[in-house]
Amino acid sequence: PNAVVLAPEFLKRARTLALAAARRTPGSAAVQTTLAECELRAGYASAARRAAERAVACQATAASLLARALATYADYREDSALAQLQAPRLTEFAPMLGMGRLLSAPIDQTFSADPLTDDAERRAWVIPYGVQVGAERVERTMTLRVGPSAVRTISKGRVVGGLCFPLDADNRAHVFGVVEDPDLQFATPRCHDLPSLLGRGRNTVLFGGTDRRLLLHSPGIERERGGRAFLLANNCSSSYFHWMMDAIGRLSAFPAALTDPDIRFIVPTPLRAFQTETLSWLGITPERMLQVPADEIAGFDELVVVHHRKDGNAGHPDVVRWVREHLTIPQLQAPAPPDRRLYLRRGGLRRDRIVNAPEVEDMCRVFGYEVVDIDAMTVAAQRPPVATRLPLVATQRARVGLEPPRPVRAGRGTAVPRTLSAVGLHRRPAGVTRGARGHRARMSRPAARAPRRCPTAR
Repeated sequence: PNAVVLAPEFLKRARTLALAAARRTPGSAAVQTTLAECELRAGYASAARRAAERAVACQATAASLLARALATYADYREDSALAQLQAPRLTEFAPMLGMGRLLSAPIDQTFSADPLTDDAERRAWVIPYGVQVGAERVERTMTLRVGPSAVRTISKGRVVGGLCFPLDADNRAHVFGVVEDPDLQFATPRCHDLPSLLGRGRNTVLFGGTDRRLLLHSPGIERERGGRAFLLANNCSSSYFHWMMDAIGRLSAFPAALTDPDIRFIVPTPLRAFQTETLSWLGITPERMLQVPADEIAGFDELVVVHHRKDGNAGHPDVVRWVREHLTIPQLQAPAPPDRRLYLRRGGLRRDRIVNAPEVEDMCRVFGYEVVDIDAMTVAAQRPPVATRLPLVATQRARVGLEPPRPVRAGRGTAVPRTLSAVGLHRRPAGVTRGARGHRARMSRPAARAPRRCPTAR
């Protein structure tokens, strides 16, 4: 069960297996620790604490001690949990817990109710589409509930570096939306992984439960930056799509920040080439950029944050329109005739990777394809492969000319990159509307067939 405890869709089965194992071998610390983690993720805090206490009684390991501390925190015994986390018995296994500070942050409830039904600002956006079933075409619709982005100004607000979410003066965490949601990005790591995660010396969420609380460990000190700041970065800024739609898209709700000389912009650390480039197109100079290191919590006199009313990964059309209208590539020259073959590697986020990526890349090299990491290229450098008939092979969601916000216009007859959903196996289905309430997507593995040549764009 410990192998699948991280996958929410298998949590029920993992818990059943852990309970069966605990009945068979009740004196095993590993079994009791695994059961505690399953109970913790299932929301049974008291049962998780009891299982973790049994695990510690069997053997005091790093995993069992951490499981007990996190389960104690989840069971609303915060003072006891914080004392356990900083006790010498545990800091011997995870020295970073003895440094920095631990912070319990309740999540602000303004946007925490069911946003799709309780938010009067949202409107239904009906998207028609068709599905071909044999000779018959079936017409269907997908309904998304999205709304205009909301601006919030936090007095004495702070930004947690690396995780890019704000805290107010009362230590409430303001996290909202698909990208910032702790259930997605700050999921509780497995207990035996925590010592190595803490060893990176970064701000780390130790616990993010269903009760809207975060247990945060920060190895550095809080630094007061002062002044007014606009939170542009998010914890998925390394993804081109989330940078354009979620980060740059925040300016659509508060464009006055671009012309206000007193406002500085909190940008990702480190900055990628396409991020620096898009910021320069908007007139944001390096003097107005601020970076918050991943081990720091930075405070400001006034912090402006934007909440996107999204449904799944789909945002409001006004955000897309604003990005399209304000981001254009200046003074581009006509591209040269194609003389290369490119394989576009899926970079940025660590999730949604191709499992057999090295095998796919080696196969493409055999057929004369040059492997390119698209996240290392500027937007202007990405235009020639898209705007010419250059043969391309790309992993699914490789982010080149495939998404509406990219300010690259392909000419008539442009080669369309073929994606490797059949050659490589994705961990889960992709798509902007994957998490939307009105639509569900499934990706099935193709049937086995004879080997074929490396796919190219036609």
